[in-house]
Amino acid sequence: MLIKKILNLLKKFNHSSILIDHKYLNSEYEAKLKSLNINVIVIDDRPTRTHVADILISPNLYITDRNPFIDLIAPYTKTFIGPNYLPFRDEFYRSEEWHFDNK
Repeated sequence: MLIKKILNLLKKFNHSSILIDHKYLNSEYEAKLKSLNINVIVIDDRPTRTHVADILISPNLYITDRNPFIDLIAPYTKTFIGPNYLPFRDEFYRSEEWHFDNK
């Protein structure tokens, strides 16, 4: 049912990609979308789940040196890992209340 709704929305807006940021939508769900020629982009900051995604974004502040998802993703998955990929708008980076060290 959910897959059908997503397909209808993608068709309506002429898109072929979906961004998933939900811990209960698992790799089976992602695989179903991929089998329908949908590009799957996943946001996941915890390297505890497998993914069948084209792109995996993990804005985890504590991952710095290696890819902890390497055994949890498909070989073709492009990864973007670390605090440089936090999905913040510019005003959050400029805020005096936040300190973000982008080393």
